[in-house]
Amino acid sequence: KVLLGKQTTGTNLTKARKEARTGSTVNDLADRFLEGPATNLKPSTLAEYTREIDKIIKPKIGLLRVKDVTFDDLEALHKTIDKPIMSNRIHALLHRLFALAERWEMRPPHSNPAHAHEKAREQSRKVFLEAEQMALVGKALDELQADGTEPLTAILALRFLLFSGMRREEVLTLAV
Repeated sequence: KVLLGKQTTGTNLTKARKEARTGSTVNDLADRFLEGPATNLKPSTLAEYTREIDKIIKPKIGLLRVKDVTFDDLEALHKTIDKPIMSNRIHALLHRLFALAERWEMRPPHSNPAHAHEKAREQSRKVFLEAEQMALVGKALDELQADGTEPLTAILALRFLLFSGMRREEVLTLAV
């Protein structure tokens, strides 16, 4: 049996006919992503992707057919997001979703509507403590260490975080 120039058999034929007639929606694409490739992500990343899909992507473009989504649709979505960092995260996720849609033959090759989108300009989020603030934190840690209410390892970990500038998760996943 041939449908749309592809050889199909059995239940795939029914699925192919339905796809040709209706087309998968962005909701379908997102669900397939969360049930498949996303399960290999870190739990925190999976939770964030799920939240972004449920709160932003599905309500705004979820009912659009994957093959019909355009650059303009995504631009309109991005204009509803007021924080540049969130806009960029959503863009990265959409780019990934539509790349998978191409791989899964839900869209033609090289048709990712998120490809040409420019990232929003983000403001620097680096925060440095002033000398007086560092002294106050050091004094507080010295007091905790002196009274013995906190484990020494916790105090040393806090000092390491303070002076290294690393993120907590980066420190927790360091290999020895």
